[in-house]
Parts: sequence; structure tokens; C-alpha cells
Amino acid sequence: MGNVCLRIGHTYGMQYRKEYVEMFVRVDVEGQLFPVAFMWDGRRFTVEKTLDRRLSPPQHVGGALTELFVCRVDGREHAFYRETQSGRWFVERRIG
Repeated sequence: MGNVCLRIGHTYGMQYRKEYVEMFVRVDVEGQLFPVAFMWDGRRFTVEKTLDRRLSPPQHVGGALTELFVCRVDGREHAFYRETQSGRWFVERRIG
């Protein structure tokens, strides 16, 4: 993917990096965002359901104020973060 942040975090011997993703969202009449799909490695994945949404820092890579969206995709939970200042979406991708 083209927009990869080079900040790397470490947790229990695993390394993570912030990787920006293209996110498709639905905006309701009150302005609330709901992820509906995202692009990963050139493929589009559908978000089945948003399970949790709250202000929370990234777990592994650190960063500015972010909003955490925990979503079910293909039956599994995935964490997506939205930077509140830039509006950009990212995941913490495990590397190594």
C-alpha cells in the first residue's frame, strides 16, 4: 500500500506499523460515521457490523487523538482507527 507511516511499535516481541487504508463510510443525518467497507491489498472487504466505537489511542503504534472502531469483517473482529484531526483511517499492521 502506498501510504505507510514508518512509526513502528513493539508489543510482546511483535512489531506493528501504522498502515493507512481507504475506508468507505456511511454518514447518518446526525453526522455519525459508520464504516461499511475498506480496501486492503487491492481487495474490497465489507464491514458486517460496528461492534464498538470510542475515543482511544492506538494500542501498538501510538499517535495523536484517534477514534477506535471495532468492526466485524468475515466473522472476525478488527480494529480500525480514525485520526480526528486529519480524518485518515489506519490499522496497526503486524510486521516481521
